[in-house]
Amino acid sequence: IAQDLSKKEAKADILELKENLEKYHPGLNRYTSGDSTDYFFELVNSRIDETTKVLDLYREVTYLLNKVRCGHTRPRLSESAKEKFVANNRFLPIMVKFLGDKLYVKEVLDQTLEIEKGDEILSINGLGIKSITQQIFEHHSSDGFINESKFRLTERYFSYYYQLYLNHDHATFELQLKNKSGEIIQVGCEGA
Repeated sequence: IAQDLSKKEAKADILELKENLEKYHPGLNRYTSGDSTDYFFELVNSRIDETTKVLDLYREVTYLLNKVRCGHTRPRLSESAKEKFVANNRFLPIMVKFLGDKLYVKEVLDQTLEIEKGDEILSINGLGIKSITQQIFEHHSSDGFINESKFRLTERYFSYYYQLYLNHDHATFELQLKNKSGEIIQVGCEGA
């Protein structure tokens, strides 16, 4: 599989996506007006470089499909691109759970870390959880403006989505946590 596309190829793929959505999606403008949809497609076109990696194009497609606001309209990354991404990245070694809009450690996958189940994650690599959540949500489709499915999907695949959408190719993490006694702690770790 080719991992890079020319600017012309990437723009052609975006145009084909737009044409297919307009032709086949019955609820395309139910939550997002046609003018707004056009704006988002133009925005994505303006961000396409001379050479576009498959993962970068995928990120743009997930961003666009989020704007349709239809939970059944989602892209799928090819298995070979997904396997390459997983093989070439290191992921945050914890599992998480949202309670409201707060994020907590559900399970620690690296027992050498001084992190405990139930610790609240305040920030990762200097970025607050609210900002991280918003940025990941920009790539998830759901019906209308309902975020419940986005919370569940994000917590299930948090380490993967964090790496895919925010932490491209970095292997280290600096976490700010609030432990159960209310103490704010900093923990650095390597990805797994």
